Amino acid sequence: VSTCNYMDNFLFYPMYKPTVEGDVRIFRLPFPADRILPTISVRDIGAFAGICLLDPARHAGSRLLVSGSELTLPEMTREFTAATGWRAEYRALSADEWRDIAEAAADAQG
Repeated sequence: VSTCNYMDNFLFYPMYKPTVEGDVRIFRLPFPADRILPTISVRDIGAFAGICLLDPARHAGSRLLVSGSELTLPEMTREFTAATGWRAEYRALSADEWRDIAEAAADAQG
């Protein structure tokens, strides 16, 4: 089973978690706003893996590529707002800004 980006990262992984400015959650990644970012929930990956495990003869040697939503990052923030009721925005980061966030997250995790 091969996957794309995990939507759960936006909840649990420090580099992906939105920051809060006032009452707005700000999502920041090093991608332009029009970039499509395929995502999937780890729960959905488990369901696909279960299908493969329940019928191993059918899936042996094959590669199952699973993906969920394919949204731009502003579309993703609109979906987040619709699902949570919290205002959200997307702001693109430079590669240097992303590196700084990644280093701070790594330092925080020890």
